[in-house]
Amino acid sequence: MVVIIVFIFLLPFQLIYGLSEDKGLVMGVWNNASFITTLGIPNSNLVQFNNFRFNLSPVQTRITSIAAGPERSLYFSAERGIYEISNYSIWNNESFTISPVYRGKSNWVGQIAVDVLSNNIYWCDGLLNWIAMKPLSVTNATTSLTYRVLIDRDLHQPEGLALDPHDGLMFFSENYPRCRIERASMSGNNRTVLLYSGLIRVMSLSLDTEDKRVFWADYERHTVETCGYDGSDRRVLRRMNGVPITGLQFYENVVHGVSPARRTVVGIDANTGDVVYDSVIPMGDPYAVTVFDAAVNTSIIDPCSLIQCQQICVNTPSGPTCLCGEGFLLEADGLSCKVRTWFHDKGLIINNATMFYMLDTRFINGQGGRVPYMVTSSIISTFTVNAHSRLIYFADAKTNSLYELNLFTHRYRLVTSTAPAADLTYDWMTNSLVWIEPDHSSIRTFSLVLGQISTIYSNLQQPTALTVDAQNGYIFWISRASSAILRGSRDRKSPHVVLPSLTSPRHLYYDVSSQRLFWLENGMFIKSCLINGADVKSHVIAFNATNIFVYKDYLGWLNGNQIHFAKQTSVASEVLFNIFATPKEVVVFDPILQSNLQGTCQILNGGCDDICIPTGEGRECKCDAGSQLQSDSTTCSTNVKPDDFLVVTDFSHDRILQIDMITGEMSRLPLTVKKCTGLSLDQASRELLYSDQTLKTIQSFSLLTKNTTVLYTTGFYFAERMAVDASTGHLYFTALSTLSNSSYIGVIHQTLRVHRTLIPNLQTPRAIALYPSKGVLFWTEIGPLPGIGRAYMDGTSREYIVSRDILVPNGLAIDYEANRIYWTDGEKNQIESSDIDGGNRQVLTSDPGALMMDIVVNGQFLFYTAWNRQSVTKINKTTGLNGPFMADNPELGRLDSLDIFADDFLDVNKACSDGEGQCSTFCFPTPSGGICGCQDNVSLLPNNKTCVGAPRCTSDLTGLDLLDCEPSAGLSCRFQCQPGLTLTLNTTLICTPGGQWNVNPDTLCAAATVVFTNEVQSGIFEKYSLYIYIGGGCALLMVLVPVSLLLRRFVCRRKTKEPPRLHYESSVTSESNPYSAFMNRGYENSCMDRPKSGEYNTIAEMMMYEDMKAPGGGTTDPQNPYLKPCDNRDMDTYFIPCTEHTESPYLKAI
Repeated sequence: MVVIIVFIFLLPFQLIYGLSEDKGLVMGVWNNASFITTLGIPNSNLVQFNNFRFNLSPVQTRITSIAAGPERSLYFSAERGIYEISNYSIWNNESFTISPVYRGKSNWVGQIAVDVLSNNIYWCDGLLNWIAMKPLSVTNATTSLTYRVLIDRDLHQPEGLALDPHDGLMFFSENYPRCRIERASMSGNNRTVLLYSGLIRVMSLSLDTEDKRVFWADYERHTVETCGYDGSDRRVLRRMNGVPITGLQFYENVVHGVSPARRTVVGIDANTGDVVYDSVIPMGDPYAVTVFDAAVNTSIIDPCSLIQCQQICVNTPSGPTCLCGEGFLLEADGLSCKVRTWFHDKGLIINNATMFYMLDTRFINGQGGRVPYMVTSSIISTFTVNAHSRLIYFADAKTNSLYELNLFTHRYRLVTSTAPAADLTYDWMTNSLVWIEPDHSSIRTFSLVLGQISTIYSNLQQPTALTVDAQNGYIFWISRASSAILRGSRDRKSPHVVLPSLTSPRHLYYDVSSQRLFWLENGMFIKSCLINGADVKSHVIAFNATNIFVYKDYLGWLNGNQIHFAKQTSVASEVLFNIFATPKEVVVFDPILQSNLQGTCQILNGGCDDICIPTGEGRECKCDAGSQLQSDSTTCSTNVKPDDFLVVTDFSHDRILQIDMITGEMSRLPLTVKKCTGLSLDQASRELLYSDQTLKTIQSFSLLTKNTTVLYTTGFYFAERMAVDASTGHLYFTALSTLSNSSYIGVIHQTLRVHRTLIPNLQTPRAIALYPSKGVLFWTEIGPLPGIGRAYMDGTSREYIVSRDILVPNGLAIDYEANRIYWTDGEKNQIESSDIDGGNRQVLTSDPGALMMDIVVNGQFLFYTAWNRQSVTKINKTTGLNGPFMADNPELGRLDSLDIFADDFLDVNKACSDGEGQCSTFCFPTPSGGICGCQDNVSLLPNNKTCVGAPRCTSDLTGLDLLDCEPSAGLSCRFQCQPGLTLTLNTTLICTPGGQWNVNPDTLCAAATVVFTNEVQSGIFEKYSLYIYIGGGCALLMVLVPVSLLLRRFVCRRKTKEPPRLHYESSVTSESNPYSAFMNRGYENSCMDRPKSGEYNTIAEMMMYEDMKAPGGGTTDPQNPYLKPCDNRDMDTYFIPCTEHTESPYLKAI
C-alpha cells in the first residue's frame, strides 16, 4: 500500500505571466515522484516551472497517468491504485487531501480518464487486459466498492484512453500483439476498429470534442498524430525524432506532451504541427500531463440526472444507460441491480479439504478484500470450474464420486462414481470432465452431454499434473517415471513427448491467453514453452511452491498458507497474502478464458497472415502497408518488381519497401529485419544488401529467389550506410560504434566473406558513395566536425573536400554524367551539389522542417528521404522543383537509407572489373587503375596480387590452357582447349572460396569427333573438323561432276536459269549456321518461293521433279515421310519441307 506524504512548496508568483486564471499544466513526474504545475498555459518557450510542487513518498512511486475532474479535483494513478486530490487549485494549495479511489489496478502504464459529465472514472489495466470504470459519486457502502469491467475480450495491453462524455464515446488503444485504436460507447458496447496499420505503441490519447478529432502519441514511432472520430483524415501532426511521448493533452488548439526520456514538455499546434514551445524540466522525468482549468463550464445538464440508476450511469450515443458493478445483474426495470452470486464474477477459487474460497482479481495487485467461501461435507481431493455456468465440479474422496456445485443455487448434484481421481479438468469445448486415476495409471473422461464415462489412455507411466488445451483438443500431463511432459488428445492419438528428461517437473498448467505450457521445475523455477516444446523460457523463482497457475500476464503459486503473485516478466514474488490453513489447489475463474476462441484473433492470429481485426464474435484479416490481401481473405502478398524501382528502409516499422519509379506505388519486401538504417542494391547479382542493428549483421536478400543469407557479422559495430562497387561486387560501408573516434569505413568481399578496414578512427561517418571509374570514394561525417571526405577506394589519400557551411550531411550521391556530387543537410534542410573536388558549390533546393536524409540520382531527377516526410520526394536536378511521384502516407515510419535499381549506366573501373584485376582477394579501384589488397591482418605476396594464405585452385589442368588468369578463390577464368581437342561444355571456370574449381576441368575438352544427332548443338567447329567436311565435299564433287555430264545428254527440256545458291553462316541460328539454307535452296519459304517447273538449282532436284511427274507420282512417296504436297494445289510441283527432323546437327533453315 502506498503511503503518500505531501510536501508543499509555494514559490513566489511568476508575475511575468500577467494571469489570474486558476489554470495551468499539471505534470506527474518520476525520480523523484512529484507533481509540477505551470502558472497558466504555456504559449512560448518562456515556461516557468516549480511555482507549485509537492512530492510523494516513497520517492520511487511511478505516476503513470493524471486527469482533471470536476469541482477542482485531480486524479492520478500510481502504485496499483487510483487516487484523488480534492480541493485543488493552482494558486492556493495550503490545504488539500489525497484519498484512494480504487485499489487493485495493475502496476503498469495505462491512462485514466474522467467522465466529467456523469462523474465516473475509467482506466486501462495493461496486465489484467481490460478497461474498467467506477462511479466517483459514493452514495453508500455498496457503490464505494462498485466497479465494472467494460471490455476484456480481444484486448491485450490497453494503454491509451480518452472520453467524449457528451457524445457518449470512448477511444482506446491496444498495443499487443499489433497496435490498433478503437472506439466504443462509454458502456463498452459497439466496438469499432478505427486504425490498425502504421502504429506501434500508442500510450496516450486525447480528444478535440468540438472538431471531433482524436490525437495520440506513438511512443515507438516518435510521432504525434491525429484523425477524425471515424478514423478518416489521418495525419502525422509532427514526428518528434528521438523524443518518445508518454503523456498527451489537447487544450485550446494546442497538443501538450511530455517525454521522460528527454525531460521535456512540448506544445504542438493542432492544425499546423508547428512547435509552440519546447522546454526542459530540470527536476525530474515527466511522464503524464493534464490541463487543470477551474473555470471549465460544468453547467451542462448531466443526462444521467434524468434517470435513477442504482449503481452506475453512463451516457452513450443512444442516451443514458444504467450499469451494474461486478457480481451484480441489472434488473428488468433497467435501473436496479441484484447480486449475481455470493462469489465474485471473476477471480481465483482455492480449496482445502472441505471448503472453497474465492479471491477477487484485485488480490493479484495487493488490494485484498472480501473472501466469500462455501463449506462442504465432502473431502475435496481435486476440483475444476465451468465459469460460464458458474459451476464447480469436484472429486469427493469419501465416496469416490464426482459432484457438481451450483454457485447460483448452492446445491450439489452427483455426476458420476469413479475411482480415486486427481487433477480434475474441465474441457469447455466438449463440455466434459477429464481426470487422472492414479491407481490405474489412466486418463478418463466424462461427457456432461451424454452422461457417459470412458477411458482416453491407460497403462501410462505414473501420469500426474493433467491440463488441457480445450481449443485444440490436446491433453498434457507429466510422466513421473520419465520426468517428461507428454501430449495426447481427446481423440486418443498416440501420446507425444513434448519435453523429455526434465528435473523433477510438477504442476503443469496450460494458459489459454499465451497458449503456452507452464510448469514448476526442480521445486523452484517456473518455466514455460509452446505446446510443441519450443521456446522454453524461465520465469519467476518460486521457492517451495506446491501449486502454480497463470492469470492474464500474472503468475501465481501456493507456498504453505500463502499465495504469491508476480508479473510474468518478474524474477521473484511481488505480492503475497496469508490465506487459510492447508490450501490445496487454485483454479482461475473467468468466463472469458473458457470461451470458444476458434475463428477469433486470440487463436493463432485468427489464421490471418498479417493483421487480425476483431469483429463481434469473429475476425477480419487485413494487411499492413505495402501488402495486398489475397482472394482467400487471409493471406497477404507483395509483388516484387524486377527493375525500375527504389528501395527504402522504414526504420520505425522494421521493414524495407520497394517503390515503383513510375507510379510511386510501394510494396513491402518479404524479409525480416530489425532496425535497418543502411542498404544497397547489387544490380549484377540482383541482391539487396542491408544492415540489421539488432543482430549487428549485414544480410543479403535475393530479388530472384527471395532467400536471405547473412553476409557478415559486424560485432560491436553496425553498418550505418553502404554502397556496392559495380566493378567487383565488393560492399563498402560506414561502421558506427558507441566509442569515441572508433568508427570506420570498411569493405567486404561478398564471395570470400572477408573484411578490410579502409579508413579507421572516424567520429560519426554516415553516407558513402563510390566513383569506381575515378577510383575514389566519398563519405560524410555528422559529428562535431561535419564534412564530406574523399579517398581512393583502397582507403589511401584521405582528404576533406567540404568542411565549411555544412551541418548535418545525411545523404550523398554522385551524378556520373555531370561529374558532380549531391548531398542533403538535415539541419539546413537543403540539397547542395559541387564538383567532385568540392568546388563550385550550389544550393539546389530546400525543404523546411523536413530533416532530409538519403539521396540518389537517376537521369534528370533526384530522389530523397526525410524523417519528417512520409514519402520519398522526387525533384528535378536542374531546377530543384518537385515532381509528382509518391503520395504522403501516414502509415510510414522514419525513412532512412535509399537506393535505386534502374536500367541505367553502371560506373565501373575497367582494371578491376576484368577478373578482379587478377587479385586473389580485393581489387581496389584507384585513379591510376586498380590495386590488389587483402583482408585485415593479411599481407600481399611479392607478386602484389596474391594474399598470404589465399585459397588457390590448381592451374595444372589437362587438355586446356588458362588465359591470363590467376586461379585465386572467387575469380572466374577464361580458357581454351589445347590443339586436337574440342570443347565439350560451354561454361566458365570459377575458383570457389574453398579453392576448388566449380566444375571438373578435365571434362571440358575432349578429342574431336563428328556426332550426328537430332538436336541442334552449341559451340564452334574446330579447324580439324572443318578440314574433314571440306575433304568430304571435294570427294562428293568428283563423283557428281561425271554423273551430271552423263545426265545432261538425256535431259533436253530446259536448262537451269539460276546458278546453285548455298548460304553459309556462322552459328546455330538462322543467321549464323553455315548450312542453314541448303535444304530449302536458299529461299525463306519453300512453297512460295521455289523455282517454277523446269527451273532447277541442282541435278538431284531435277531428277526428283521428273520422277514426280511420271504416272503415279502425284502423291507423296509412302517410303519418304518428308515428301508432302504444298498447300497451294495450283502448282504441280512437290517439295521437301525443312523440319527439325531433316536437319543435320548443324543445319537450320532460314
